Amino acid sequence: MCLITSCTNVKKPSLAVQKNNQAVELAMRYSSDSDSLNKVISLLDEAIAIDPSYELAYDNIIQYLVAQGDMEKALDTILQLEKLGTHEKDPVLFLGKGMLLEANDKSELASKAYKQAASLFEARIKEKPVEIDLMNYFVAL
Repeated sequence: MCLITSCTNVKKPSLAVQKNNQAVELAMRYSSDSDSLNKVISLLDEAIAIDPSYELAYDNIIQYLVAQGDMEKALDTILQLEKLGTHEKDPVLFLGKGMLLEANDKSELASKAYKQAASLFEARIKEKPVEIDLMNYFVAL
């Protein structure tokens, strides 16, 4: 009887998670098709509209916007992600932000983002050296 009860209590993923998963699945199948990428981005926009705090959807949409060449919208999206306030110690966010600022001809702001990323990577490396952090640190410099 316990087994039957536990199976019926399995939670279905939220609608935002479902939209994100649909988008990723579609992107994996049709990554070179621009119409499919537009649908992927639309699904991720829906996921974010449903749950504005769902960070994975932001990460994914930034990736697909860059793949599509829409650096302006990718920058706007990373700035929205930054506003959530959960990444203030994440050097990868600042490195990505710097790259997108640079791609949008905002060199001075990009330089500030790179410096922030380098500082955060340096602290992370001092705490626990990991090769990928070291490589990203040099990219940020």
